[in-house]
Amino acid sequence: MAIEREYELLFKNNFDSLYYYAKQIVKDDELCRDIISDAFEIAWAKRDVTEPSRRLSFFYRMVHNRCVDHIRKEAARNRYAEFYRKMNMAGIANAEYDADTDIRKQQLVNEVMEELPSTTRTIIERFFRNNRHYAEVAEELGISLSSVKKHVAKALILFRTRWRPDG
Repeated sequence: MAIEREYELLFKNNFDSLYYYAKQIVKDDELCRDIISDAFEIAWAKRDVTEPSRRLSFFYRMVHNRCVDHIRKEAARNRYAEFYRKMNMAGIANAEYDADTDIRKQQLVNEVMEELPSTTRTIIERFFRNNRHYAEVAEELGISLSSVKKHVAKALILFRTRWRPDG
């Protein structure tokens, strides 16, 4: 019971400073809150192995690492999107149109969309088909930014596994 109170105080007393620390790195209010909450959950799960004198520095390190991970993932996503855009443009300019392949791809997309849970499907439709940003989808659906990103990631994993020739 004492450790619960200690972690509660650690969270409450340091939330603002952790928030401003994260904000310097990722610049997104909602994402900062999500990162701090996730870090707290991880810290709580590892409470038995973390030395009491090092808990605050452990918190800061987790927040820092999660911010950096987010930046890396966003950069990779942006590189992939740019690569896909360039390849798509090159493919349109250089390849003959294959209606059968296009129809099969659309059928596969529709099949995967039907397999998705309704919330994930709604998010994917708004994100990809309606060209909304993460924040716009989150606001429209009244959910957190990280929830939108988790749903998109989950859907992309399913699409990738189904898109493989052996999938």
